[in-house]
Amino acid sequence: MSYNSKQFAEFFEYGFTYIEGFMRSVRRYPNKPALYCTTHNREWTYSQLNQEVNRLAHALRACGVEQHDVVMYQLMNCAEFAFIYLASQKLGAVNSPINFRFSPGETAFIIDESKPRVFFYDAKIAGAAKDALMLAKHRPEVVVVVGTQEGESHCGFLSYEEFVKDATSSEPGLPKMHVYDEVTRLFTSGTTGLPKGVPLNHMNEIMTTYDVVMHLGLSHKDVVMNLSPWFHRGGLHIFGPCPVFYVGAEGVALKVFSPGAALD
Repeated sequence: MSYNSKQFAEFFEYGFTYIEGFMRSVRRYPNKPALYCTTHNREWTYSQLNQEVNRLAHALRACGVEQHDVVMYQLMNCAEFAFIYLASQKLGAVNSPINFRFSPGETAFIIDESKPRVFFYDAKIAGAAKDALMLAKHRPEVVVVVGTQEGESHCGFLSYEEFVKDATSSEPGLPKMHVYDEVTRLFTSGTTGLPKGVPLNHMNEIMTTYDVVMHLGLSHKDVVMNLSPWFHRGGLHIFGPCPVFYVGAEGVALKVFSPGAALD
């Protein structure tokens, strides 16, 4: 029997995607804790996490999100951050988490640069987010508010719960994706100029995970609390959602750093 190099290339180039790694964790550890969110005071198993991700993926698809579209989110560390990170990838879309400390002008610039189809923002930064949306020339087709902030009006934008309430938790069906397709787009701080978009593909996400596994010893037995903001490369990729969900570990989301809460 001869070696079929084309078959290997087909699998490696189109089957070796980050989201397939997450689905492997779902199959291997369906009843194992995957995520604990201190904001919701709730834990999700891998099976439950996948169901939440599927609901969001269907909601995004229903509002027109297609492969290669940008889904932008300006959130603190919370369960919804993880849902968006994974759900975007189930559609072959580009997830783009941005700094919740950006000024309205910086956020508006990034919105105009990436032209997201959907924009999520944290209710705790509602004022700055709404100012940014007013300043931006590009208008996201859907704006979703995550969480609640007392006394804030959301100008008719959907809450996260409203956005996903009618969506099914069935598998949406993965599109054909190449390992070099962009999957995550981070933005620099803009210290020496305007923020710059940094595209990351499936291979970047996967090899970063393997780097964390090899050099920092992450395994499916670990429970990890990364207190860095997840929109940051260090927060997302070093003991953050990217490697944690790929290997089947459990991540802990702490929205705002507090020494007491962290120790608890």
